[in-house]
Amino acid sequence: MDEEEKTNIDDEEEVLELIKKKDSFYALCASKRLLRSKKFALKAVAADGLALEYFTKKIRSDFDVVLEAVKQNDNALEFASQDLKGNEYIINNLIIESNINMRYSYLKIESIILHLHYMNTNLI
Repeated sequence: MDEEEKTNIDDEEEVLELIKKKDSFYALCASKRLLRSKKFALKAVAADGLALEYFTKKIRSDFDVVLEAVKQNDNALEFASQDLKGNEYIINNLIIESNINMRYSYLKIESIILHLHYMNTNLI
């Protein structure tokens, strides 16, 4: 694939594969048509929320796309339009997702501690 082809891929599935398997940066490989498409943007940010950075201003101002991006990666809020960065619903969603992630992390840590405790008591 030459340099021109890498920056103008018009095949939605091909670009989505690159985003899923490699990095959100590969959204830049998409054609201008895809980068203006809400349908494509929703799929791309569901795969990697940080792909939001590479879409048009109009897409980064779309409530549904930004919400999907933030659900996938809370850091995607950085790339949302100013209006949506302060949207109460999106912020509340971020807080809920963060709480769920913190609870999951706590449960993982608790499980590791219990496992280590069990191993130490069996070593004595």
